Amino acid sequence: MDKSQKPLLMNIVFDTNVVFQDWYLESPSIELLEKFMSLSGSKIVIPKIILNEILNKYREEVSKKLSEINRLNGLLLPSKRLFHSLTIEGVFQDYKSALNSRFRILGIEQPDHSNIPHEDIIARDLARRRPFQKSGKGYRDALLWEVILRNVASQKTKTYLISDNYHDFGDDKGDLHEHLQEDLRKKGLPPDSVSLYCNLAEFMGAQVKPVLDSIKEAMPDLMQGQYKSFDIYEWFKENGESIGNSIQQSMESLFYELRGLEDPSVSYVEDPDEIEVQNVYELDIDSVYVDAFTKVDVVLDVFVFKSDYDWVSEKLDLQVCDYDWNKHYIFAQATMKLPINFALNFNINNESVEDFEVNIAEFFGFCPNCSEPVISDASENCTICGKSFF
Repeated sequence: MDKSQKPLLMNIVFDTNVVFQDWYLESPSIELLEKFMSLSGSKIVIPKIILNEILNKYREEVSKKLSEINRLNGLLLPSKRLFHSLTIEGVFQDYKSALNSRFRILGIEQPDHSNIPHEDIIARDLARRRPFQKSGKGYRDALLWEVILRNVASQKTKTYLISDNYHDFGDDKGDLHEHLQEDLRKKGLPPDSVSLYCNLAEFMGAQVKPVLDSIKEAMPDLMQGQYKSFDIYEWFKENGESIGNSIQQSMESLFYELRGLEDPSVSYVEDPDEIEVQNVYELDIDSVYVDAFTKVDVVLDVFVFKSDYDWVSEKLDLQVCDYDWNKHYIFAQATMKLPINFALNFNINNESVEDFEVNIAEFFGFCPNCSEPVISDASENCTICGKSFF
């Protein structure tokens, strides 16, 4: 970042989905964001209403996983039983302490909602103003918005809300909903003083990476996927299972493409034919952030309702494993070629990956001729087979 530029003062508000993808806020993107904040004076904001939801969700997840472990322990010899000393409360308190410590390190602000009259929330609900839905659902989102409006947004900063609940905060174009823009005007703020992103990856790509100094020119070998003893293809192959687990966490973004499939789970990830290293940023004296992209075949274990099989099989490459799994469902494997963005925290001293993250890149369906993912919504022809989409 050019130090002569006026600092980009941002309030970066995390909704719960950001932390659900990174429980301890230690991913490469968070580390890159941390560097950006140190240069720009920007800050992360996680309102207390969101923190409470994070903690509640974490407790629920721990309870579910410990129940699964206890069921497994019932099948094991006493000497082989797993984590028998763990308790829900003990694990929860450890997480709460670790999260508080991480908040302090990152300088995360936690505005309260105690100054927001309950009557104002009720009035918003009765008027069906966003983020309330017509059904009246949306109390927590409304409280989050009021915290942003009253305690975060200001004339001197630009505020970004990162939330997967963009349908209630935003309009069809992805802009902040007109009800919320009107709220900003009434407070004397420009209607664009708060903007919306559905996930951290989109925000980083649009607002953070473009203003950080790239060091790709200084690391030509790494831009080719190699650095001394490190080879990015070999790393991908060795970590296929972990990469598959990360893809599994991003499956909700495939909701439209997975219609007709129930309980999809990643079985395995094929080795990529090509990996494109797109950029490299310095994190500190010992490590760099590596931005990469690839397209890989991902094999999913799925259940297909028998009456849906014909039209689902026309859209996806399905291999039936058990047609009569039960009276209503077929058990099958579906192969999808997915565009994947992944980032590495790479230590240049010991030539190893310290951490990584994976996200399914935005795409717009599959080519009906060769099943290649369509990366641009403006494309009229497939970039692989060349055939028209129309």
